[in-house]
Amino acid sequence: MANINLIGVETTTGLSSHTQPGDTVVDIDENVLFTIPKFTGALARQSSVDSIGNTTDTTLTFDSTDFDTNSFFSLGNASRLTTSTAGTYRIIASVGIETNSTGDRSIRVVQFDSSDTEKRRLRYDNQANSVSAEPTVSQVIGIAQTAADDYFTIEVFQDSGTTLDTVTAQTWFSIQRLA
Repeated sequence: MANINLIGVETTTGLSSHTQPGDTVVDIDENVLFTIPKFTGALARQSSVDSIGNTTDTTLTFDSTDFDTNSFFSLGNASRLTTSTAGTYRIIASVGIETNSTGDRSIRVVQFDSSDTEKRRLRYDNQANSVSAEPTVSQVIGIAQTAADDYFTIEVFQDSGTTLDTVTAQTWFSIQRLA
């Protein structure tokens, strides 16, 4: 752990231009000013598609992670990102839905408590008719206060008249602890 110098604040170790998570910033009298937080979060992805039935709310599933610092994701609950610690979290969802020019698409991030009771819908994104040559891609960002063991899911709805698949390269789910 290093002591870091701030502009106008003298520290016991002098100037340092390389801070790292976990470093504590102190003044000359060794009073702790703050600690640089360590990153906490996860990014879950799909390697196979989810099929979204016509006029059916579908909860998406994921099967891999790019990173996961605190076991937010589990294959045993592949549709969830779960908080083990109460706090403030940023949730980001991206969903790609295959090309189809009929109907609307919507995604929402839903927060549940540990007893599977819906607490709230963080955010909702509705896309009108998809362009026939391109997949529909929707992204949702929300910030939520959580209790320990709250979890988040992504729900998708579409009414194209047929079943549509997600586009795996554009479908992912992320959580980042802010405080």
